[in-house]
Amino acid sequence: MAKTVLVIDDDPTQRRLLQAAVEKAGFACRTAPDGEAGLALAADPKDGIDVVLLDLTMPG
Repeated sequence: MAKTVLVIDDDPTQRRLLQAAVEKAGFACRTAPDGEAGLALAADPKDGIDVVLLDLTMPG
């Protein structure tokens, strides 16, 4: 089973680029547009998030 990467970024273009790179590398990918949504995904045990890539300069 592929490991799952959570990409959190407020810029939709950056999210798509990172998602494409992560999936091309053979990982499953979930995305979130902000920290709040990312925390909700990361806290859900059924998502099985293994690693998080995030934008540290997001608003909020």
